[in-house]
Amino acid sequence: YQRRRSIVNNKKDTIIEKSDDYDEDNGPYALYCRVSKDNGTNVETYVRMLKELMIELRITNYIIIVDVNYKGSDPNRPGLDLLKELVDNDKVTGVVAPDISRLGRNKEETVAFVNKVKENGIALKLPDNNIDSDNGIDMDEIERLAKEAEEYSQNISLKISRALKVRVDADLPLYHGNPYGYVRDKDNKYQLIPDTETAGVVEDIFNLYCDLKSLPKVADKMTEMRIIKPSSLSKLRKGAMSVSEITDKNYKWDESTIRGILKNELYIGNSVCMLYSKYFPAKKLMNTHTPIIDKELFDKVIYMTN
Repeated sequence: YQRRRSIVNNKKDTIIEKSDDYDEDNGPYALYCRVSKDNGTNVETYVRMLKELMIELRITNYIIIVDVNYKGSDPNRPGLDLLKELVDNDKVTGVVAPDISRLGRNKEETVAFVNKVKENGIALKLPDNNIDSDNGIDMDEIERLAKEAEEYSQNISLKISRALKVRVDADLPLYHGNPYGYVRDKDNKYQLIPDTETAGVVEDIFNLYCDLKSLPKVADKMTEMRIIKPSSLSKLRKGAMSVSEITDKNYKWDESTIRGILKNELYIGNSVCMLYSKYFPAKKLMNTHTPIIDKELFDKVIYMTN
């Protein structure tokens, strides 16, 4: 259940399973894979498929390491770090991945890892790429495959950015998830409306800052008032966390969260789109939704914070 819930809610996780015949002192293999919502299957099913792959390869002593909902371009993956540690310390006799893109979509890092595997005399099997160290490893082929994996990721990113730009150029706003203080309009999923549960909290934060004139003091006050912080509320609403799992840390606000709210033009009805695009400049759209804060108060807070 936890695995299914993780992939549906885009929750990052790392799954580790050992075979019935796992013996760390007798040269196990490590099977590594990334899996995400884009793969169109749940983690439980994917792990079962990986086990079937090991049966096909006639490998019985192995450990499965799966990074869930991590991007291939993300170098900070707990499962990948574990795999690298096993390779560096010669704790495995072989590494398996369905294909090279499952290792990552950064050519330089992927090639460096394969080189390390090769140098340590560790077997490498990438079945979908027809790569098997029993037949020798052609590093030119590895570089070609790693480049293809990297370019695929870049092309997808560019296509998405172009599609988003078309929408922005038509003066249609882009919203990332449900920003704190807002929810999606049930009649128009592309439109934001004030959230009856949290819009008032946003107003309180602006007013508190005017009174206290300090980000840490506002954060402490929010914590003292036992208002669940935005990231924890989001997890609750998505089903990634249950009410029974709430602890004191879920009520602990920090000044960076307060600062992010106070400086966000979203709360006066404006949308800043394509802000983090690598390909196109940001564009501000005015009056795209109902404001929570009036502009006079917003400008006053911005002047105080600067």
